[in-house]
Amino acid sequence: MLGGALPALQKRSTPDLAAEVGQFARPFSLLLGRIQDSYNSLAIPSESAQDPRVQIQKHFQLLRWYVDKHLSTQAILLAREWVISALCVSEGIQDYRVFERRKSIEEQLGAMISKSEEASSQLDQPVARHVTDPKSLSEFWSKLTTYRNDLAHVQMREKPIRGEKLEKFALEELIPKLRALFPAFTQP
Repeated sequence: MLGGALPALQKRSTPDLAAEVGQFARPFSLLLGRIQDSYNSLAIPSESAQDPRVQIQKHFQLLRWYVDKHLSTQAILLAREWVISALCVSEGIQDYRVFERRKSIEEQLGAMISKSEEASSQLDQPVARHVTDPKSLSEFWSKLTTYRNDLAHVQMREKPIRGEKLEKFALEELIPKLRALFPAFTQP
């Protein structure tokens, strides 16, 4: 998010910023308040900056913001990492940004993806206890990972996913699925 930049931005008054911006880029001074309001809502309040649950909730707000702005690529890329982060925090992992901590969650999610008809036992991963419907998580994770990989590899695949399909997923499925799977992290 804005991290340390937010307090510095908030220390300067909007009129001061508007005057400075207005000197060099007059049309943008008219948008300054709207820009500040849009980004301020994504900032983590300093008193809760260390609370991983608050961080995950703010990351979800950023994800919703991407969807609202039709920034589908960013939304899909963030959503994949967000699922891992949410499950890390659900598992009590406070340092959810550490690669080694994330890796075990990612491996469990990967193991949940059905590769055969007798894959029901694969849904019995420890992280599955944090969602009401492990099968839905498995299906969502499979689709999200496929779409994310297509984007991250800039569609340099034999059969790339059509852009319209990716956008439809981001705009119509992403937020409702995450809300259904992770209600504790997706409610305002």
